[in-house]
Amino acid sequence: MRMQLGSVMAVAALSGLVYGAPAQNGRCHPVAKPGPLVGLGDYEDTSVQQLSFGAAKGYKGHVLVASDDAGEALQFYECEPPSDKYEGSNDYWYYGQVRSKNDPSLCLTPGTVNRPIKGSKHKWEAYPEDGEKAVRMEPCAQEASLTMRKQWFRIPRTGPKGCSRELDQAGWKGDELSLRLEYDGGSPVTFGVTTRDYARILMLNSGKAEHRCINAF
Repeated sequence: MRMQLGSVMAVAALSGLVYGAPAQNGRCHPVAKPGPLVGLGDYEDTSVQQLSFGAAKGYKGHVLVASDDAGEALQFYECEPPSDKYEGSNDYWYYGQVRSKNDPSLCLTPGTVNRPIKGSKHKWEAYPEDGEKAVRMEPCAQEASLTMRKQWFRIPRTGPKGCSRELDQAGWKGDELSLRLEYDGGSPVTFGVTTRDYARILMLNSGKAEHRCINAF
């Protein structure tokens, strides 16, 4: 009987390490207020663009797109780094995953990260090369993997009262932060480091979305 019980407990323990398992294993916990994603205009543009998951031409299922209405609420989860390749939380930033408030087994997942180009200083490339140019909600990774690398984000610990939090895709320590999002007409929203005219700053909309809220500690 003890052997059977032990086997059941072992299976239960392993189940917490598979993709899509809810954050109940102590490695992740929610921090900050939940809210939908929005894009704040860069530089002199102070407009706010609502973002939600919907259909886009040429893409199956739902991807992140610009919309007229607010999308689903997302919750930032502070997580322990799955390996030494990932940055952990510090005095200024929380690091972890962005999960669905209603279904915490699903995480915000860009199709690529910004990987440094070997031998080239201050240059990067989208990785993997065949990665989808879109952002989806996909099962949360629980271990170090390419999926976890895509899902590893950061938000500021603090900021001006009533402000939303800027949200950056962090990836590995050596990856270039995805500080901007891009969209063009009916195309899916993507993350990057661009300075294009239609680039915006990604924020978790839990308060006011204003430029005074950006990187303010």
